[in-house]
Amino acid sequence: MKSGAAIQLILSAYFSELENFEGNILLLSVPDEETLSRGMLSAVNLMNDLREKYRLEYVLTINSEPYFNQTKGKAIFYEGSVGKIMPVLFVKGVKSHIGDPFNGFSPSLVLSDLQKKTELNIELCDLIEHEATPPPVWVNLKDRKKAYDASIPEAATGYFNWLTFTRSPKMIVDKLVSLANRSLRDTLIHFEDAYENYCALTGETPDKITFKPKVYTFEQLYNLAITLKGDSFISGYIVFQEEMNKLLNMNSITLPEATTRLIEYVQDAIDLEGPAIVIAISGPYYPHVNNKIIEHKLPFSLNQFINEISEERFKLTFESQAYFMGISDLSYATWVGEESDIAMLKANSPGWDVIYKIPFKALSKLSMPVINIGPWGKDLHKVTERVYTKDVYERMPFLIKELIIKCLHG
Repeated sequence: MKSGAAIQLILSAYFSELENFEGNILLLSVPDEETLSRGMLSAVNLMNDLREKYRLEYVLTINSEPYFNQTKGKAIFYEGSVGKIMPVLFVKGVKSHIGDPFNGFSPSLVLSDLQKKTELNIELCDLIEHEATPPPVWVNLKDRKKAYDASIPEAATGYFNWLTFTRSPKMIVDKLVSLANRSLRDTLIHFEDAYENYCALTGETPDKITFKPKVYTFEQLYNLAITLKGDSFISGYIVFQEEMNKLLNMNSITLPEATTRLIEYVQDAIDLEGPAIVIAISGPYYPHVNNKIIEHKLPFSLNQFINEISEERFKLTFESQAYFMGISDLSYATWVGEESDIAMLKANSPGWDVIYKIPFKALSKLSMPVINIGPWGKDLHKVTERVYTKDVYERMPFLIKELIIKCLHG
């Protein structure tokens, strides 16, 4: 990414030295791009303030992260960026001693089944023409025991990344509710089979299984707590949110961990009975963005213009792809979602507006096309990570320079 930043810096210097240059270039250098995107989220209000103060019209957002491609002679640029949502699954089990396993119900068993139903499940990929998002991948899965004991865990939790082209938060939550119900059903069938077979081994008569599994969205769990506990719950929850925010600001916990602890606070408040699954969402949330769904359009084709320049000067043809798959701050260059999407996110993201938020209203004012065009790179996040020298020093500076001139002067 430093190569892209260097290209943009040198181009800013180049344009600043031109006489009679018409137009404006805003260079944003933002930190935290691969964590919570604090830099870009903070820049949204700055961009709106600058536009109002100087009466600007934003034409195009240019990001210059490297493209990754194994085919020599094939270059790629992107007219959008993939979205990402991170569901958090909290499973409440029934605690028992490991010597009496059929008197309890393991949350880890449920969670592992849910992971199996989602991880690498290509049915959960988003499709646009010949492009597809990678399937979901879990990045955390563990029980909530704070110390060792010889008992079935009372709860387990995990979270994973789900990449999107078109799926809304509501579509994802609805799908997770369906999958969670299936996981509870399938785990309960496995439990009953094991119990009956064990009783056959010991010569005992099996008792009737009385577990009543339930699935809640966080919104449902939170509203249930308000109904049962009222103002005392609300006041306590507000205080606990602030405690989580302090720990986050001290870097003592991660954002998903803060989300999980808020779920635990709510389910503790109402003594939630297991087996149960609570579905929530943790930041960071990255909206998917693509030029085809943005209201304001460029008066020319990016693909046609870039290839005219590139083929003539470098004998290089670019392929335009709809979405950059690396997740980027281009997600916060505009907002094209619905009010219902925002409502769904807020209601199911524990601690929204306290531990995490996105300035959707300000984002909606930045309705402009986007492009990610940068040098050829290889081995992302490895010690052999590198970029193609010719792209850094020749091709990309020239192409981006010509693109800026085209955007500003037609």
